[in-house]
Amino acid sequence: MPEERSVLFAPEKAVDARSAKVEGFCVLICDASNSMDESAFRSEPAVRTRLRLVVDAVQGALEEMVMTSKIDTAYIAIIAYGVQAKLLTDRAGEPFFKSIKDIVYEFGGPESKKEVVKERYTKSTLRRAFKKEGTLGDYLNDQLSQDRLGIDRGGTNITAALRLGRELIDAVLKKDLSPFGIDKRVSLVPQSPFETPDGDTVDVPNVRAMIYSDGEHNQKELLENAFADMQPVSVLMTAFIGDDQDEKGNFRPGAEVMKHLATICPAHRNEGYFLINNAERGEFLRDIFHMATGTSGLCMECKAGT
Repeated sequence: MPEERSVLFAPEKAVDARSAKVEGFCVLICDASNSMDESAFRSEPAVRTRLRLVVDAVQGALEEMVMTSKIDTAYIAIIAYGVQAKLLTDRAGEPFFKSIKDIVYEFGGPESKKEVVKERYTKSTLRRAFKKEGTLGDYLNDQLSQDRLGIDRGGTNITAALRLGRELIDAVLKKDLSPFGIDKRVSLVPQSPFETPDGDTVDVPNVRAMIYSDGEHNQKELLENAFADMQPVSVLMTAFIGDDQDEKGNFRPGAEVMKHLATICPAHRNEGYFLINNAERGEFLRDIFHMATGTSGLCMECKAGT
């Protein structure tokens, strides 16, 4: 096994806080409606809610992301939606647009912070510290379950959620986040193009959106997919949390909606849709979030190849 290299970080030489070199960006679009307080799966005792399942998966994905070499250039934003959709804020009340390094520093404990500010640290040591001390999952659970953003958990407005997600993605592509109150100049690094089964190449920007839901759009405004016209291909992946069929074997409308909204991967021609309907797949959700935040693919086959 090759020796693990240390990661260099000199605080006094840090990049201008108003600029952000972005090698990967993902916006997680989180269903925070009241139904997310229900038991994760019918086959499980009511010891874990759907919301707890999701926030633990996000925490786990970030623990894995610490092992990458891009913790200061991989960025994440989090949107919560109910009747309304809003960009999450951090503990200081600032918009949640953060690098993995920023997240480890803010949501880790003393050991995590100490590792981050070291001039030299190893990724495995940093991951161990964050895994032991990380509180991002607890923070998300509190923000969403208590509706700290005021989104109104009494409904599910998928249209509003996707619209806000697309606006944020577009802002990153335009290198201007000022409409969201974020004073950063974004420099987006291209990624290798996707190769189609026909041998063509498709240049997909190094951004991803990941939305999950456990229900269906139930607001007066029509369901619309703001990513449908994105060129050259939509970067929207989707997941349904819960059983996709009812007791009579009929497919649930919410699952059908999530499947319909998902991108079609240009490399494998698969839908970027994931069904999370049992405890085993609940653990798999962490890996899906990890793939999305790592912007390494768009479908299950992409994930299998990572």
